[in-house]
Amino acid sequence: MQDTSNKFKKDSERVPTVKLVVVGPGEAGKTSLLKIYSLLMRITKPENVLSKTTKIANPFEETAMFDQTVFGLGTKVRDEREIPVIKYALYTVAGQRRYRDARKIVLNGADGLILLLDPTNPSGNVESLRELQQFLGDVNNLPFAIAINKCDLPDLPSQNETLQALVKAGITDSLNDLNVHNISTLNARNALLGLLNIDPSDLFTEDGLLKTEHFPEVVSDIISMVNGLTKEVIESKLR
Repeated sequence: MQDTSNKFKKDSERVPTVKLVVVGPGEAGKTSLLKIYSLLMRITKPENVLSKTTKIANPFEETAMFDQTVFGLGTKVRDEREIPVIKYALYTVAGQRRYRDARKIVLNGADGLILLLDPTNPSGNVESLRELQQFLGDVNNLPFAIAINKCDLPDLPSQNETLQALVKAGITDSLNDLNVHNISTLNARNALLGLLNIDPSDLFTEDGLLKTEHFPEVVSDIISMVNGLTKEVIESKLR
């Protein structure tokens, strides 16, 4: 891995760190996405998971400030101990309208975004994206990934209908050539639960890690999206 430049923010251990934030309307599936990604990292690359998932919730277990987990990439030795070469922190924001001020705080310093759209809530998508533009000035100044969740539900609007929120919010003028991830956090969760029905001797390696042949595709979609955005953010800072 290349030496990091001064474009990176550094944490208390002087490790270059990037901040990724999942944004979207309330009940879009932001927390579920973070939990699924974190769980899969724990059972495939536990050495890359640097913290437990932190959740600040209201009495109804809705995100009230943010959810967050920190991960690491690579290792190097400093002061006779191993530390990550780079860290990346994955946050989600609270989606409800009353948490506008909290969202603004969490989005401060974001290096990359996952725009999570809910096809059952078109007005919420537009409102969320317009607010994001207000906070950041122009979302296009940052690397971002686009995901449409809840693709397991029947009778959903077309992908282009859901993506119209990006046009209405002023993020893009054209829906051509957009890289869109169609995901289902519900199906991903169910696929993970389905692993419980497999004999552990067939499911895990001797080191207790999930065998790649049992990696559910619906979960792979989420992993590849987050990892792809992380790579894009890091590469943008190394240019």
